[in-house]
Amino acid sequence: MQTSLKLALDSVRGVKIPELPEELIQLDKELKSPFASSQNVVRIIEKNTTMAGEVVRIAAAGCVKPGVEIHSIRDAVAAMGFQRLHKYVVQAAMQELFSSTLLQKEIMAHSVEVAKVMAYLTEWVAEVERDQCYMIGLIHNVGSMMYANKSPKNYKEIFEISLAEPHRALQLESESMGGEHTFVGALIAKKWQMPIEVINVIIHHHCSQLSILKDDLIRAQVAMLQLSELVVAEVQGLIYESPEVKERRQSCMNELMINDDVVVELKNYLMTA
Repeated sequence: MQTSLKLALDSVRGVKIPELPEELIQLDKELKSPFASSQNVVRIIEKNTTMAGEVVRIAAAGCVKPGVEIHSIRDAVAAMGFQRLHKYVVQAAMQELFSSTLLQKEIMAHSVEVAKVMAYLTEWVAEVERDQCYMIGLIHNVGSMMYANKSPKNYKEIFEISLAEPHRALQLESESMGGEHTFVGALIAKKWQMPIEVINVIIHHHCSQLSILKDDLIRAQVAMLQLSELVVAEVQGLIYESPEVKERRQSCMNELMINDDVVVELKNYLMTA
């Protein structure tokens, strides 16, 4: 694994690894404080006007309560609460960080949809946290977004292949980029001080044999992530029913102990969310 991490680091040498916005770091500290207040949360987010505007837009689109209108960060905090709002702040920050190329934007949009499905899937999986699952879905392809910045023309085909043939895509990455996006993503997640559990899920999210993952929680979240990616790609018509797709879907369903009805529900949710 150390060799893979070194190759990953070398593969993005010369490409600046983005820093999390200072406002997001301050917000994390505030939310972890036993004395966290709405006033402080609003003040922190409003420091970054670009991010604040995007948070309001995302929150307004995501708020499902009838009659609730969101025109400001203060409205969003009142309607959503701290934890739900936090994921929208992270999403806005990610969209701000990874918008240099059209391919980056496409991968980011794909990740947002995966995050939605993965969070919804927690309804059927015990002992997993909804907010953490949303976060994993949101950042799992951050390594791909780095490669999309480094070589957008070359990487577009690789990313499209990864949706249906992840193992082939990893081989192509190693050959053409010099590393694998899973390990690049792990390096970025570590720099951003993400929990070790999240980092491990990112590293293993293209694992072909779930049984080799000995930690029950990591194995479950990898299965959730893989299934969520398949659901998004299938709904968006980005993949065909290949043997690898069928095998991966069934493997994930077996691990999570869910049936076809749940997969249909996930697809319906994505199409109406």
